[in-house]
Amino acid sequence: DINYPEALEKIETQMKMWKQRMITPIGKIHVIKALMISQLTYLLAVLPLPSEIFLKNVEAKFFNFIWNGKRDKISRRTLQLEVLKGGLGMVNLESFAKNAKVKWLRKYFATEDTGKWKALWKMKLKEYDIKGKWNYNAKHPQIVEDKTNITSIDEILKIWCELQYKPANEIDTR
Repeated sequence: DINYPEALEKIETQMKMWKQRMITPIGKIHVIKALMISQLTYLLAVLPLPSEIFLKNVEAKFFNFIWNGKRDKISRRTLQLEVLKGGLGMVNLESFAKNAKVKWLRKYFATEDTGKWKALWKMKLKEYDIKGKWNYNAKHPQIVEDKTNITSIDEILKIWCELQYKPANEIDTR
């Protein structure tokens, strides 16, 4: 609750600075992706995800910035498509936030790192298996609610389970 609003203030400050320049919507998307999203990247990776309302609010500010406070000229969904698919490659903030979390799983399984973070994860994943909290099956993977103090691991596993059986074309990997 403390870190995300602080990052939003920095983003708003950058928006005010960049609004004074005459930049095309494509240029503004590049500014958002290069300078503004970076204010959130680390926070999204290491802190619990902010509320959906917060993410929608930030995304609305981004679109307001792109269109100079006027009505959208292109649908947001189209704007978020890849360039090769007719879009402008704008970031879907909710997907971006979830992707920042799931990258931890990739790092866990891909590296030979023996750091404390990995030992903690290993312990937590064993706990899921032992206590039956890791209810994985081919049709409905899910994590049973856990009230331990390691919420980020629980959150990451829940997001992973959400994505497991989504059709590939519905998963935004940007």
